[in-house]
Amino acid sequence: MNNQSVSSYPLDKIEYKSTGSGDPPILLLHGWGGDINSLDVIGTPLAQHRRVISISLPGFGKSPEPDAAWNPWDYLSMLKGWLELQGLSKVDIIAHSFGGRISIPLASRHPDLVGKLILISGAGLKSQRSMKTRLKIMTSKNIARVARVFRGRYAKFIENFRQQLGSQDWKLASPVMRGTLVKTLEEDLRDELNKIAAPTLLVWGEKDTATPLFMARIMDNLIQNSKLVVIPDAGHYCFLERKGEVLSAVWEHFGLPEAW
Repeated sequence: MNNQSVSSYPLDKIEYKSTGSGDPPILLLHGWGGDINSLDVIGTPLAQHRRVISISLPGFGKSPEPDAAWNPWDYLSMLKGWLELQGLSKVDIIAHSFGGRISIPLASRHPDLVGKLILISGAGLKSQRSMKTRLKIMTSKNIARVARVFRGRYAKFIENFRQQLGSQDWKLASPVMRGTLVKTLEEDLRDELNKIAAPTLLVWGEKDTATPLFMARIMDNLIQNSKLVVIPDAGHYCFLERKGEVLSAVWEHFGLPEAW
């Protein structure tokens, strides 16, 4: 954990919005590259029944970047501090993709803070890599070594080569957030799953390639009180592709009294 970077982070500058009323509040945690508006398709109808809080995680939206690359445990520490600052003693959570990497350790290490949990295509397990991907990673690491040796003399060449290797997330990220992306992808939270006591709903697109369905099945097997809902013919953004089916599952999990 990057203790100094986390402790110096300006929690009061976190971008967030709060709509609706009713306890316990529902906290929305977006995926990589998202912001406070990413889960509006879920948050807006929920706000008719409950208070809904959406934040832009550090490095996204208008929330400042960390001053060093963070891993999921750094984000956990930040989020715990932010909840305390807001006077939120317990929340239900809906997390998409990258948001899962924060909500999983929050639920496992601080069960008093989490009522019910919904992971939509939630990240948290280390991906199985093809040999091609492994070679790209090795090449990228070798480029980093070359960069250190030549101290920036071939910076443009190195950056261009990295651009060819990297995913879209990598290309759009700043150096700090690139480091954060690497650290989060390398973290496997499997051992945290069986510590989660919160009733957990897993909502997954059948054809998700970013966090494939086998990951959902592993999570469903390891989380004590979980239910898996698979959305047919949907991908990583199943809540946009099949809004009605996802909202039905969310409504049932939260026991809401009326349809949206």
